[in-house]
Amino acid sequence: MHATPKRAPLMFPQSVTLRSESPRKVSQQVTIENLSDEVLLNIFRYYLHASPRFWLRLVHMCSKWRRIVFASQRALRLRLFFTYGTPAPRLKAVEHWPALPIVVHYGGSLALDPPAPEDEDNIMATLKQSDRVGSINLTITSSILEKLSAIERPFSQLEDLVLLSGDGVQRTLPSAFRWAPRLRRLHSTRVAFPSFLHLLHSSKNLVDLRLHEVINPRHCSPEALTNALSGTPQLRTLSLHLLTTTNYISLDLAPPPPPGGRIVLPVLARLNFRGVAKYLECIVATIDAPRLVDIKVTLSNAFVFNASKLSNFIDRIEIQKSNLRADIISSASAISMTITQPGAPTRLELRVSCDPFARQLFYMADICNDLSAFLLSVEYLRISATQPPRSLDWGEWARLIYPFRGAKWVHVAGNHSTSVVRALKPSHRLLPAIDRLYIAQPGPRHAPLREAVVSFMVSCRLSGHSMAVEYEQPHHISELRRTGLFPQQAPIEILSDDVLLNIFQHHLHASPRCWPKLARVCRSWRQIIFTSPLGLRLRLYCTYRTPVLKHLDCWPPFPLVVDCVGSPMHRPPTPEDEDNVMAALEQSDRVCSIGLAVSNSLLKKLSTISEPFLELEELVLLSGSNVQLTLPSTFWWGHRLRTLRSTRIAIPSLPLLLSPSQDLVDLQLHEVPRVGYVSPEAFANALCGMTRLETLSLHFLSFPPRRNYFSLPPPPGDRVVLPALTCFKYRGISKFLDSLVARIDAPHLGNIDITFFNQPTLDASQLGLFVDRIEARSSSLRCRRPGHQDDWTIRCVG
Repeated sequence: MHATPKRAPLMFPQSVTLRSESPRKVSQQVTIENLSDEVLLNIFRYYLHASPRFWLRLVHMCSKWRRIVFASQRALRLRLFFTYGTPAPRLKAVEHWPALPIVVHYGGSLALDPPAPEDEDNIMATLKQSDRVGSINLTITSSILEKLSAIERPFSQLEDLVLLSGDGVQRTLPSAFRWAPRLRRLHSTRVAFPSFLHLLHSSKNLVDLRLHEVINPRHCSPEALTNALSGTPQLRTLSLHLLTTTNYISLDLAPPPPPGGRIVLPVLARLNFRGVAKYLECIVATIDAPRLVDIKVTLSNAFVFNASKLSNFIDRIEIQKSNLRADIISSASAISMTITQPGAPTRLELRVSCDPFARQLFYMADICNDLSAFLLSVEYLRISATQPPRSLDWGEWARLIYPFRGAKWVHVAGNHSTSVVRALKPSHRLLPAIDRLYIAQPGPRHAPLREAVVSFMVSCRLSGHSMAVEYEQPHHISELRRTGLFPQQAPIEILSDDVLLNIFQHHLHASPRCWPKLARVCRSWRQIIFTSPLGLRLRLYCTYRTPVLKHLDCWPPFPLVVDCVGSPMHRPPTPEDEDNVMAALEQSDRVCSIGLAVSNSLLKKLSTISEPFLELEELVLLSGSNVQLTLPSTFWWGHRLRTLRSTRIAIPSLPLLLSPSQDLVDLQLHEVPRVGYVSPEAFANALCGMTRLETLSLHFLSFPPRRNYFSLPPPPGDRVVLPALTCFKYRGISKFLDSLVARIDAPHLGNIDITFFNQPTLDASQLGLFVDRIEARSSSLRCRRPGHQDDWTIRCVG
């Protein structure tokens, strides 16, 4: 049998010609009409497998291809895909195509963006074809939920349903939303179904059922759920996550059913549960899953968990309980236990959410003792505790390790390694079969761990028990390649969408400016990236040397980041650079961040921008040549601003601009020119409602133009409260500060840095009252006179 050669990807233009050369080097043109029907059909199959969403482009090439494809549409399993960016004319063209199944894909995953308002008309136009919809992958918003009630007919052809509540609130679908027995996969996150159990009874072909973040499971009791799952012989995955932490099920549970009365799920391979323990006890007592190979359980109140029922459930699994490997991982919020079988990937994972750390070990030991019949064959034991060490007796670890008496290889890692090794010291009593200890190499700062390892080895020699200790060494990626764990080359096409998305997120976090280079690697990456630009928070960075005009035309309308702050080490901007900056700033509806070193020439050009920056979140302005400048009055921003920093720049109408910026977190106005002064009363009123403001820094260059405009302090009830303010810095005259702090309260202020100008009289009577109103003020107030002869500095550090 000859191996089939690998075919390279085919790219067809509008007119396709195939050239063949004879031995006489006489070339002849072969048009697409001369190819046989079988050849065209095989080419189409290859293209359909590589790009299932874009087969329509190939069909548009010639009538012969359309005739062949539509004659075999059932064998080819053709689908019409409707997703982000689907143009409105395609909705009208649905009537011109055969009645092919429809795939609706707008979100449905936390990594993807919810549909935009302009996409909702496309969604509803396709969902109204309910007798043709075969797959729905949708992020539900409040507006979509209202429109779904208009769909009255059931989705008779639906096989795949993935629903996600877009804003984290559990939503309930209208009662008219129904599906037929053809459903094979059901995934929901924070979405409730009316008459769910009735619909589940009819879904006998269900293969994958995942109900995540269920807020109120009262309408889906364990008994009703397991009864609804009876008669689903094809179910392979069952995942149930409950958000409630209340143990609403009565402690007086009904007795478990007889062996013949349990529900049998013959092909169930994966069970994933997260929630209250009593709910899990009811489920495992009423079902049998003889082929189960993957169990993952996260319990929110494990201290009332009866592990014997889980042990009986595991005993009924038809797996070989030998040559097992166990991992026990402890963290600040949970302890997890994993048991795997190398031959078949059987895994049991328990996470016990309880605190403090000693109680975690206590309850984990109880569970291990209850499951001791299943744990006796564990040969590989891995213990890793990442929580900071506490005063915990090694006897607690010994009680936890005791059920693993058959372990031969012990791997210890984490911050509690010293206590674990001390618990292993009497190895002939705890772990008589142990023959190798694998541990991270102790450093010079881990002397107690080194002493514990030496004492452990000495005790083993005295008892006549042979023992080998190996230190864990870090590996370089090149060494791992030589071991064969990683292939030398792997085509990017074999990676799944999730893997590609995770790689891109890592690259985006490390180099947020260079993601366009990665997007050019392949078409699959671009398709995944552009499907979720908001979830990835993609930004186009524009600097002095960026060809902005050409750069913006090559990409979708992503938010813009103008980063041209500059530094003394960089050359000053040229006129061409300023043209690039203005080309980006003129897209005011897309600019989300501005960092700009302002010059006189650039300031004149800024006055030509009349549209406000409604999407602006960060604004950093710096006078480029130590000259005091005034921002044009036409420069406005919206309510989304979170950071405002300026140096040697006066902002006209500052209180009017600050008032709508309720989400401001960082406000720093440094070296404010004389023309940039505002009254303390107007400035304090502008800060009203800023509940997220954390940093406030106000530095003036000189005395104000007039000093007699400071009014009397307001009554206590009229002061502006800044609940999140933790850092306050001021440089200027004392009267301005005294009038300002008399009008604000900052109960959680922890850092105060004040510098007064040298002046004839120092009036700071309101400053002491302001500090007294701080709820967590420091017990010590340090005052010092700095080296400059014209300044006094008061520092209060919490």
